This record gives sequence, structure tokens and C-alpha cells, in this order.
Amino acid sequence: MSDIKPKRREVFSVHCNHCRRTTNHRVLKSCIHTGSDDEQGFWWRTAYDMLECCGCNEVVLRRNHHFSEDPDNEITFFPPPASRWLPQWRWSLPVPINSLLAEVYTALQADSLSLAMMGTRAIIETAMVRKVGDHGTFRNNLQAMEVDGHISKGNRKVLEVALDAGSAAAHRAHRPDARQMNTVMDIVENLLHSLFVLERQTKALQKEIPPRPSKAKSLP
Repeated sequence: MSDIKPKRREVFSVHCNHCRRTTNHRVLKSCIHTGSDDEQGFWWRTAYDMLECCGCNEVVLRRNHHFSEDPDNEITFFPPPASRWLPQWRWSLPVPINSLLAEVYTALQADSLSLAMMGTRAIIETAMVRKVGDHGTFRNNLQAMEVDGHISKGNRKVLEVALDAGSAAAHRAHRPDARQMNTVMDIVENLLHSLFVLERQTKALQKEIPPRPSKAKSLP
């Protein structure tokens, strides 16, 4: 059974992914589904509200499900609230790495943290192969990255931890929490920015810096 209601004027405080903060949202449309099991004495009610941000006009769908045997409502948003966002400099990345990074963020927004963690391992591996070629193993690729000067000894140890976190998600059924996931994402994005963005920007900056004046010849 469903009941579609006309546009209402209620305003709710909801997280806006576009504004990246909690803002007021107006209700554009509402739809309510109800049902019951007379034999068991159960009933349920699910309300769908299409909400529009009063600041940027971004639209989000809210699902509010109430089951008679559960004292707490189950509230879900589509798309879900984002905790971090794709960096603007991602368009400077090689296309395969940019695509992988976008897929990882899609997994993050769906709260699929294990999949996202596996994806970070794929990003690191792809970035290393892009820079130094494939040397057969993660350890050998990291060694080549250090020898070629792309990473320091300290960076190598940090990347080893990030790669192990990805391996744990893929092979040891480890599901990271949000804190662990954000730490690995920081490591991955720091690596990508250093290899593919900052390196090119530094070379461009070097060409734009005026040369030091030559020393004046001493007078006789």
C-alpha cells in the first residue's frame, strides 16, 4: 500500500555532499508505503522524501523505515553522505589511475570499505609499474621506486604498510574501519600527488624561476 503526498513545505537539516556540510533541505516529494501481517501482529511503514538543498539545489533521497518490533527507525540516504571527496587534481593523473581512484571513492560512499582497501592496493601497484615497470613483486617494485629516487626510505616503509592493509582486505578477510581507511587513502593520495602532479608542477616552476645573476667581473 502506498500514499503519494503533494509537495510539502517542511525543512530538514541534512548533510549535503555538494556543500560538504549540513544545510537546510526542502521537501520536493514524499511517498509512504505501509504494510502489516495481521497473523503475526507486525506492521511497517516506509517513507521516501526527495529533499532539495536550499543552498545549492542538490537533491537527495531519504528513506525512513519503521518496523513495529524495532524501536529505532532505519534512515538511509541516497546517495549516502560522503566523508571525503575526490581531489581536484585527479584530472592530472594518468587515465587508468584516475579511473581506479574514482572506483575506490564509489566504494567508500557505499561503505564498502574492504573493496575500497583492495582498490588502494591496485592504485599503488599501477602507479609503481607506471613509473619503474613491473619487477614481479611489490617488494621489488618498491625497491626500484626507491633506487630511482621516486620515494624515500621512509616513504617506502609507509607504502609497505598500505600495501599490507590492501592484502589483508583481499586475502585475510580484514574489514578496515573508517580511521584505517582514511589513513591509507591519505598515503595513496600523497603518493599520487607527488608522482604525477607535484613532480610536473615542480619542473614547470623551475623553468619559470629567473636565473641567479652571474657574478660581476672584478675591475682591473
